[in-house]
Amino acid sequence: GATLNPNFTHLIQIDYDPRVLYFNRINTALLALAQTREEYLSLRFHSTLEGWTQASGFKKLSPQQQSLLSDRSAWAWWSRECRDLKTIDDEKTWWGYFADPDWRKHRDRRSFEESVYLFSDEKFFALQTLARDNRIKQALLNLSDKKAIESFFQEFGKQGLTLSAFDVSNAWEKEYLNKNQVVS
Repeated sequence: GATLNPNFTHLIQIDYDPRVLYFNRINTALLALAQTREEYLSLRFHSTLEGWTQASGFKKLSPQQQSLLSDRSAWAWWSRECRDLKTIDDEKTWWGYFADPDWRKHRDRRSFEESVYLFSDEKFFALQTLARDNRIKQALLNLSDKKAIESFFQEFGKQGLTLSAFDVSNAWEKEYLNKNQVVS
């Protein structure tokens, strides 16, 4: 969703599941690593660990991102939990939703096409800029915990940032979000 508005300055990825945040951390590093959308797709869906560490943009990554993308266990987790899901019909994990690089063939998924950076250079580069400028952050937060939400946004405000949008996607409602527990 952050790529749909050219005025977005930061992306804060919030979830109560640490696996989702781990996915986001690795994906953010891959966004920063790639030189092009095509290279990103190759790194995300096909690359070996050596491919990650030998990519031309590797030395430009932050030390934390270099460490993450050099970690054999991170690559193994990514391969097992993200990359090895070959079709979006495999819903054992929520990120299986876009695991199929040719997901457009699934008619029921086309409503999200305009927001998916996997298929648009413009959207990819907008998100990549946020990743390279260290303006994508992850936070472990349960949206049913009112005190944790208040604390998070107090800290958010102390950083001088203004919240202009809060997108709670229902794309993965079945496994990802218990809509009855969301604080309004």
